[in-house]
Amino acid sequence: MSTTHSATTLFQLQQHDLDLERLLAEQQALANALQASTQLKKLRIEQARAQQELRAGLQTQKEAEWTLEELERRLRTQEQRLYSGGITNPKELSTLQQEVQHLRAQQSRQEEMALEVMEVQDLQIPRRLMR
Repeated sequence: MSTTHSATTLFQLQQHDLDLERLLAEQQALANALQASTQLKKLRIEQARAQQELRAGLQTQKEAEWTLEELERRLRTQEQRLYSGGITNPKELSTLQQEVQHLRAQQSRQEEMALEVMEVQDLQIPRRLMR
């Protein structure tokens, strides 16, 4: 074999070796991109789930607040009737007093429930952000 032929063969071998290294690097880059894509999909699914939980929690909070507002409105109406002096029948007055007490108890329970819902929301939001 001549020196030129050997040099040409070695050069071709070196070119094939460089091509092989380039292809291996591309393969690794594609594998990394594919893995990043899988992680990104998982994160997007987790984000969508967290947003759905947040929306559900906010809806629950709104409903608790609306219920509380309705109770407060009913309580104000009944208290106005109770203290207006328009009711003179003792039995009706007693029934109205019991209803006002019942509404106050409901209001207290609803306030506690609304606060618990708000507290849960406040605790969950930072946890979601840390994920």
